[in-house]
Amino acid sequence: RSVEADREMQPTRGQSVQIVVEAYDRRGLLKDLTQVIFSDQINIRQVNTISEADGIANMKLLIEVKGLAQLSKLLARLEQQ
Repeated sequence: RSVEADREMQPTRGQSVQIVVEAYDRRGLLKDLTQVIFSDQINIRQVNTISEADGIANMKLLIEVKGLAQLSKLLARLEQQ
């Protein structure tokens, strides 16, 4: 699984950030990822998911984070899923 973020952050200002998640596709994957995001009190503004024939899910999520620390914590938690 890999997770990337696309946006430079200012440390104290909330911003929209697009993250990209590539993971083995499985039942409940989207639910598990959104629960992690929700538990960090992060707003999800947009989700786009494509499941490929090779069993890999490619997900792009547009989220609102309050700063680099919140984004870093979220990315680390998502990588553990």
